[in-house]
Amino acid sequence: MVYVKVLEKFSGLVIQEILRRKGEMQSMHKTDQNIVCMDFLVPTRGFIGCFSDLLTLTKGTIIIN
Repeated sequence: MVYVKVLEKFSGLVIQEILRRKGEMQSMHKTDQNIVCMDFLVPTRGFIGCFSDLLTLTKGTIIIN
């Protein structure tokens, strides 16, 4: 399970990148401060190397747990 927090304007890019890596979105909600929180099921082989790509796409504003 991968938990992602990102600004709303980058949420589409993050979803697209994780789905391209065979991830499956489990839930998504928006906070009052335009931050989108998402849960994904991602295979380990698909997530390796994804962290640096997501940092680049979101200009360093993503939080991944």
